[in-house]
Amino acid sequence: ETSRRICRFFGADDADWTMLGTTDVFVTVHNVEILFKKLEDEQIESLKSRFSGSQDERAMTELEQKFHATVDLRAAKIIDVARHPEADKLYIETISLGDEQRQIVSGLVPYYTEEELLGKTIVLVYNLKPAKLRGVKSQGMLLAASKDDLVDVLFLDDVEPGTRLTLEGAPLQEEPLKKIKIDEFFTMPIHVKDSVVMVDNKALLVNGTPVTTVMVPEGSVG
Repeated sequence: ETSRRICRFFGADDADWTMLGTTDVFVTVHNVEILFKKLEDEQIESLKSRFSGSQDERAMTELEQKFHATVDLRAAKIIDVARHPEADKLYIETISLGDEQRQIVSGLVPYYTEEELLGKTIVLVYNLKPAKLRGVKSQGMLLAASKDDLVDVLFLDDVEPGTRLTLEGAPLQEEPLKKIKIDEFFTMPIHVKDSVVMVDNKALLVNGTPVTTVMVPEGSVG
C-alpha cells in the first residue's frame, strides 16, 4: 500500500511489475501527502493504556489490577486449633494447603469456639510475609468479614485445600507471587456487598463461584 501511494505521487496510478528499473514514468511530482504521521508522546501513552495486557486485564480498574498482580489467596483447611499461651483473644491454627502445612495466628477467640473452626476451609492470604504475634510465628492470615461487633470468617465449603482464588473476569494466576507486608495488603481494601466478597467492582471467585458471607451482608474484609 505504501508503494502504491508513492507511485501515485508521480502519476503512476497503474504501476505494475513491468515498470521496474525504468525512470521515464516519473516526470511530474503532484498530489504529495505525508506517508506516516508522527506518534506524539501523549498518543503513545494512550495506546499503551488501551492495548497492553489481555482484554480481561484492560477491563479491570487500577485497584483490581493491583490486587490481581499482588495478592495470592488460597483455600486452606484448619487441621488443629489451640489457644495462644500469652494472649486471651488469639488462636494458633495449623492449616493444610494440600502439599504444605503452615501455622497462623488469629484473633477469633471472642467470636468462634475451637470446635467451630476445626476442620473448616478458610481463605488464606498466602503470600503475606511471616510475622510474630505475641511471640508466635504466623505464616499468613485468614480472611473474615466484619461490621460493628460482628465477625464472619470466610468459609469455603467443598473446596480443595491449596485452590487459588481470583477476581471475576481475571485470568487465574499460575505462578506464586512475591511476598508482601500486611500494610501493603491493606492498601487494597476488600468489602462485602449483598453478601458477595468484592475487590472494587469485581467478585472474589473460587472455582468460578463467588465467595459469600453468612452473617455480614455489607461490611469490610480483613
